Amino acid sequence: MSNKIFHYKHNHQTELLLKEFKDSNPQEFMKEMGKWRRSFKVGSYGEFLKHHYSFKVNGKVGVGYYHQLSGEEVNPHKDERCLCRINIKLSKDDTNVVIDGEKFKYDCALLNVSKYEHYVEKCKTDRILFSIMFVDKDFETVKDFIK
Repeated sequence: MSNKIFHYKHNHQTELLLKEFKDSNPQEFMKEMGKWRRSFKVGSYGEFLKHHYSFKVNGKVGVGYYHQLSGEEVNPHKDERCLCRINIKLSKDDTNVVIDGEKFKYDCALLNVSKYEHYVEKCKTDRILFSIMFVDKDFETVKDFIK
C-alpha cells in the first residue's frame, strides 16, 4: 500500500457539494500557486462533513473548495497547514495529481500532502475539489480511521 495516496470509497453527496461550491465564491490565494482558487465558505452539507470527520478522528478538521481553472497548473508544494487531506473531486476532469514524482488519478482519496511534494498537471477543463483537511492527524492515522 502507498503512503502517498489512499483511494477512498465514499458515499458523500457530490451533487450537493457542487451546488454549495457554486455559492462559495473562491478567490486566488497565493501568487506562487498560479490561478489556483479556494474558498472556506461551505454550506450546511460541507459543515456536516467537517463535524463528521472531526468526530471520527477526534481531531481538528477544516474544509473548503478548491478550483483549478482550465489551462492552469498547480505548482509543486507541500502543505503546511494540514498533515493530510481527503479530496473529493466534483468535476469531470481527467487531470493527474503528481505526488513525489508519481502520477495518480482519483475520484476521492486521502493524500499525504505535508510529507510529499505534490502538484496538479495542467487541466483541460476546470477542476473542482471539496477538501477535508486534517490539521493534527497524520496520513496513517486518518487512513486507519476511514478504512
